[in-house]
Amino acid sequence: MTKQYKYNDVFTFEPETFRIILEKKEIKLSHKEAAVLVILCDNAMRVVERKSLLSLIWNDRDSSDISLNKNILLLRRKFESIGINKAIDTIPRVGYMLRLELSIQQGITMPNRDEVVTSTEDEINESDYNEEQLRYEKGFQNYKKITFIGLFIAFISFISFLYILTRYNTLDKDPDAPKTLLNMKSANINKADRTLLYTDEIPLNDEYLNFDKKLDKDKNFYSLLSKTALSYIDIDSQKDIIWQKTFLIDWNHNIASQLDCIANYINTYKATPRNVDDVPGMSFVRLKFYRPCKNEKTPDYIGEMLIKSTLLSGDTTPSSTWTQDFEFIGHSTKTLFHFKRISRAHSHEEDSKKYLHLAVKSIGVNNIEQDVVQREHDVNYIFNQFTLDDIYLSVISKKYNIYASTPFDGIIFYSKRFSKQ
Repeated sequence: MTKQYKYNDVFTFEPETFRIILEKKEIKLSHKEAAVLVILCDNAMRVVERKSLLSLIWNDRDSSDISLNKNILLLRRKFESIGINKAIDTIPRVGYMLRLELSIQQGITMPNRDEVVTSTEDEINESDYNEEQLRYEKGFQNYKKITFIGLFIAFISFISFLYILTRYNTLDKDPDAPKTLLNMKSANINKADRTLLYTDEIPLNDEYLNFDKKLDKDKNFYSLLSKTALSYIDIDSQKDIIWQKTFLIDWNHNIASQLDCIANYINTYKATPRNVDDVPGMSFVRLKFYRPCKNEKTPDYIGEMLIKSTLLSGDTTPSSTWTQDFEFIGHSTKTLFHFKRISRAHSHEEDSKKYLHLAVKSIGVNNIEQDVVQREHDVNYIFNQFTLDDIYLSVISKKYNIYASTPFDGIIFYSKRFSKQ
């Protein structure tokens, strides 16, 4: 039985036979190369000090530095010859790390393979032998430069922090106040409990005014049209049901046809109440998202965002800490991403309009289906909007707990608020 180091199904290193063995071929190692590689393998994913290698293998002889440089270089090139780049990492002024996760086993000596032709000692000149030493010393110089740059950045960050802190304490108005909230307008349709809102970044046209006419007459609602979405909140006071949906909008496609599609869907949608456990002091938002309605007869459902918010310092303080839990569930009922956001909330007032600024302090991701978020553009867009550094909120209706916010260039939503105790 012989000791073997295995790297997945790519290769097996047998120190006793001085070989790196592939499926059909093998690479011969010198005695010193094998000795260096054994120590690196025994400490895979950990740093091995250069002085330890020099002491254990060369007994600190005069020529040991050059010999170590040579063997590290030869091992690098042999790994590169089988497609494994950067297997050995140089840690400036410290040593080396083998960045391969290995399994160690005892096995029967493996049969011989055809030898792989790799760089030999004869093909490497003295300047190549010094390459590792230069890398080692140069890394140290870069380390000093990086340290200086890091200290400089830290100093600038500290000065910026003091400026921001002073700014928040001395200004009543936020110079970055969101125009989406401050300049939101309402279309005059002269109907109670039917509110058409729009942002000033879009033209108020007949298509959106006609949206009201396309909805059933018995519907009471709030809607907001922005550059990227139409958010709709339906209010059925008799049944005590409020439901909401957000439809992404493509302004490069016919707007009238998209609004027709959305109106037809709203008219036929049958809401079913869903119970949520009453947690004192918490508010709950459920937002269902749909792709732009282009050639389809009904909007394509993307998924729903569940948002739980807890205000830690109370509603009356000028600044407070918010904790929010965001979970996005796809159409297959699978959670596509789930994260917690902690924000510092600051109250502002401008032109007699009050709003809240949520400045993110931390975002902790519990789960994310990375391939889905990267592959599906609309899911990626939704994720990006809810992880913005700054989010602003304002009240649209205290009666129904309806708010406007800045994601999606402007969105309205209904928040179910639970008793405080």
